[in-house]
Amino acid sequence: MTSLSTLIGSVVESKNTSAPYSIIALSSSCDSISIEDICGNLNKLKKDHEATAKACLKAKKDKTSLHKLTEQHSEEIQKLKPYIDQLIQNKLKLEQKIFDLQWTRQFKEQELARAKSEISDESSINEALIDSYEVSLQSIHDELLLFKSRMEESTKMKEHLSEEILRQGNIFSSQCQEKRGKEVELREKMEETHHLHELLDSLEETYTALLKENVNRTSSSNQSPHSKSNEKLLLIEQQKYSDQLKNINNELRELRQKKQSLAQQIDSKKKLKEAMNEELKNLARELKSKGIGNNSDTRRVAENSSAADLTSPFSNHFSAPKTPAPSAQKFSFKRTVVNHDPQKISATTPDIRLLKRKTSPNENVIDNANQNNNSSRVDISSFAYKKNDFRKASDINSVSNSSNNSSSSTPTTYTFKKLKKD
Repeated sequence: MTSLSTLIGSVVESKNTSAPYSIIALSSSCDSISIEDICGNLNKLKKDHEATAKACLKAKKDKTSLHKLTEQHSEEIQKLKPYIDQLIQNKLKLEQKIFDLQWTRQFKEQELARAKSEISDESSINEALIDSYEVSLQSIHDELLLFKSRMEESTKMKEHLSEEILRQGNIFSSQCQEKRGKEVELREKMEETHHLHELLDSLEETYTALLKENVNRTSSSNQSPHSKSNEKLLLIEQQKYSDQLKNINNELRELRQKKQSLAQQIDSKKKLKEAMNEELKNLARELKSKGIGNNSDTRRVAENSSAADLTSPFSNHFSAPKTPAPSAQKFSFKRTVVNHDPQKISATTPDIRLLKRKTSPNENVIDNANQNNNSSRVDISSFAYKKNDFRKASDINSVSNSSNNSSSSTPTTYTFKKLKKD
């Protein structure tokens, strides 16, 4: 019984948690179980005690290892404590930074909302401006197209005018050459008329001498038998001289007509030159008023047109040495379109209404006399002499003196009276 009690006490000491249950079991089963059962139970308890002792040893080992681990962990915790404190401080800093960032985010969101409202307002204003700009750009585009079309028309007109100016210049140069040829021809005809006037004066002198001789013969030989034959010879000579005078007068009339036609041609050329100068000045003024081309070029065109030679508006063009044509940017022309057709001036056949006839008084007298006398014969006032017309000797002397004093260009009028036979 003592061994059992000691065993129970050791069991109770070794295992406090399972002691109440074993004591209760022993106390409750001591009365009913036998000794064998108790021995069996004791063996079991012994085994259990050994197992528990092993478990306790293992638990002690584990406890010691756990103490070691706790010490190690405490050391590590002590080592990691400043790092943890630093992490905590970093966390606090990060939280403060997060708070600041949240506040700045709210501020930025407010600014973003305000900027969005401003952007929406500005976008509406910009849309209105864009619409107005599009309208203005469309109008500018239309104006640009119109300007391009006008520029094309102006370039075409410029080319046309340059070609026309060159053509008119060539025509004018040919007309100037023709004018010089006509002037040479006129001088030759004037020399011929001068020679004819000299011949006419010599014929007048011989004719007056013959008239004097005839008067003397008629006065001295009225009763001679040869008077009739002399009179016939005299009439034949008078007829011959009158025919010569008619031919000379016809040649003089032809020369006067040629001179008149040449004068008309010269006047027409002068009118054409004035019209072309006026047209060039109008073009220069129009270019200056329209603002096409450079002002210096327009001024140069006006100065060249005003300072041109009186005989040739293209003198600067033809007198200057041949140089390459100026660039296309120097001159610009603009065509003016009018409803009515402008008056065209021909270079070769000018309007006869623009011409003024310029003749000498003697030519006017001759023309009036020729118009009044519609017969085919030559009038007396145009240097022709009728057959069997005679004058007195005093008249013949006065006429011969006046013919010597007068110039060869002024015509002399003669009147002849027929003498009656006794």
